[in-house]
Amino acid sequence: PFVLSKRQAKGWPRLINHVDVEEVWQTLGRDGVAYELRLEPGPTAYRADWPITTMQPQQHLGYAVQWFALAAALLALFIYFGVHQARGSKQ
Repeated sequence: PFVLSKRQAKGWPRLINHVDVEEVWQTLGRDGVAYELRLEPGPTAYRADWPITTMQPQQHLGYAVQWFALAAALLALFIYFGVHQARGSKQ
């Protein structure tokens, strides 16, 4: 699997890039589990074959700009109403 880095964070809560079950159990000082249950495919089973969607970097940048613009607008409104409320209470 694609892993960003093999560095391990120190302390808790730990930030990990990839869940390696054996490594997690070793870190926790436990033996782990002996069995793993998996649901067989069928009409009532949870579908895990989702289509892979590809997003271009421009879409990520667009979302980032959108959310930062929303944050800036909310900050401006917060400051605007805070100043007007403070001016109103002085009179």
